[in-house]
Amino acid sequence: SGADKGVLEFLGVTADEFTAALGECKTDDEVVAWLGDRLEKPEGEVEGFNQKLQTYGPTDDQVIGYLRKQVDALDPSRTDICSWYGLMLLDDQITFARLKAGV
Repeated sequence: SGADKGVLEFLGVTADEFTAALGECKTDDEVVAWLGDRLEKPEGEVEGFNQKLQTYGPTDDQVIGYLRKQVDALDPSRTDICSWYGLMLLDDQITFARLKAGV
């Protein structure tokens, strides 16, 4: 996804490198150790990246319509969502609520 690509780029890791590491690392802690110094970023850089990721959304009318359609399918009352990150969070909230409820 675009978010995955952005995170890997921010960390300075290619998708192939990360995929290979996931094949070798058995635990989350091993992945963190493999990432090592790449995780050490200045606070301002991390905040800037997070802000960019959270607010990234479509600018083209057709793609805006697609995003709205996806949001509306999950919760039509959420007219505040205009980013891919917002859609992802909404989808996670609904998916996990359904799993918890056994639906």
